[in-house]
Amino acid sequence: MMGGRMSAERCSPTPARTETGSTPRALVDQLWLQRPRWRRPALVAVGVMLTAIGARVAMPMHPVPTTLQTLALFTFAAATGPRLGMATAVLYGALGLCGVPILAEGRALTPAEWATSPSVGYILGFVPAAAVAGVAVRARGLRALVRACLWLFAAHLIVLAVGTLGLCRLMEPPAAVEAGFAPFVWAAGAKSAAGAVLLALRGGARSVPPVRR
Repeated sequence: MMGGRMSAERCSPTPARTETGSTPRALVDQLWLQRPRWRRPALVAVGVMLTAIGARVAMPMHPVPTTLQTLALFTFAAATGPRLGMATAVLYGALGLCGVPILAEGRALTPAEWATSPSVGYILGFVPAAAVAGVAVRARGLRALVRACLWLFAAHLIVLAVGTLGLCRLMEPPAAVEAGFAPFVWAAGAKSAAGAVLLALRGGARSVPPVRR
């Protein structure tokens, strides 16, 4: 009898595992670890959503408004890496350029507007800029914090440069630089500093664990 009880107790699952596995956090963690193929699409979807939310926070300027979409996108890219950052930028830009209202101030563009819109160049610049932001160093300590800020600022400058090139289709190059580059440098610096601080508070760049194949 005693041996039968001991063998039954050994075969039954422990209460600790049952309680832990039943919590929502444990279920999410288990799904995250056991289904790695879902992680990349899920993270890209989160990045697009965050970028779209940032695009809603806009300050009217000419020829394009300044928003928090680059702050959201580049901070996300620094936290997840250049590949996921670029994938997020590609999906976000494709959706916005195909009529989904997720661009600045909740706007959208259609293919018929690509030739006349001043925003197209900036949206295209998100892709290489996200790759640059994705290699931002871990923002721990003052020196690393400054380096992360510089990486994010470089990403913002890429967006401004590509956007200014796009404006040259609509105006003379000096006027494009004066209207589409110079007025946005201060905002780029402020958003880069804010992104570096967010990374430091989050625990550093690339804080999301890599996906195992």
